[in-house]
Amino acid sequence: MASTKSARLELRLTPEDRQLFEAAAEAGGQSLSEFIALSGREHAERVLADRTVFSLASDDWETFMRELDRPPRENERLSRLLSAKRPD
Repeated sequence: MASTKSARLELRLTPEDRQLFEAAAEAGGQSLSEFIALSGREHAERVLADRTVFSLASDDWETFMRELDRPPRENERLSRLLSAKRPD
């Protein structure tokens, strides 16, 4: 079920960017609004995917999983850092 589009977003563009976006929207058979929304969504998903999804070769995956399963080691420098008073 598609959600109702009710949120608005205003942005300022150079005339050149507007012409470019309008030409691309027309070429794709979309309205300018549809083109901008879809392009923005695709770019946002790519940016966020870099922060949430990663892939590894099977050998690297096995090494990664072994490291996750390994009991934590004491790290003196990290312990000092985390227990230090925050600078003002």
